[in-house]
Amino acid sequence: MAYVSWSVVFGEQPSAAKWNILGTNDASFNDGTGIADDAIIARHLADGIVTPDRLVTGAPTTWDWQTFTPSWTNLTVGNGTNTGKYRVSGKTVQMVTVFTFGSTSSITIGAYFTPPAAITPSSNYSTAIHPVGVAELRDISGAFWLGAPAIRNAVDRINILAIGVSGFVQYADIGSTTPFTWTTGDILATSITYGID
Repeated sequence: MAYVSWSVVFGEQPSAAKWNILGTNDASFNDGTGIADDAIIARHLADGIVTPDRLVTGAPTTWDWQTFTPSWTNLTVGNGTNTGKYRVSGKTVQMVTVFTFGSTSSITIGAYFTPPAAITPSSNYSTAIHPVGVAELRDISGAFWLGAPAIRNAVDRINILAIGVSGFVQYADIGSTTPFTWTTGDILATSITYGID
């Protein structure tokens, strides 16, 4: 029910009809229909009342960091440490992952992980190679190489690419010896930002 304008003059005894309008208006404020779109300001909202799902249909319900375990292909976790966190703001995902190799971990060419289904990258990434962040490829010796997490032709996976220079900057799939020979204590870490549908 919508708000209805009404008034009384000084000394007037409102009629039953005017009292009914007052009651209707009160109800319209209770159900929100009597509030103009531009009339709500921050002080009218209780802390925590605005959540992502109230802003964007299908969005997760919180901006807090959520823990997940990256699901790898062409990388055997073994006794390595495999962690990930993400958070969603509207249709934007921020994500960090850290994989530390254990003695039974191994990697082959073309390693990638699958993000949780709730935050699958947008179908707009379905063609070409789209770098979506930065990766650190750290050798146990302390040396490290720059890499790039990238969505490459399939939105259900995030490939990890090494960045090399051979006359120009180029990407290469990481593998057992790219960009170095991976062993216990080596670290593959990513910081990623991408959009969802």
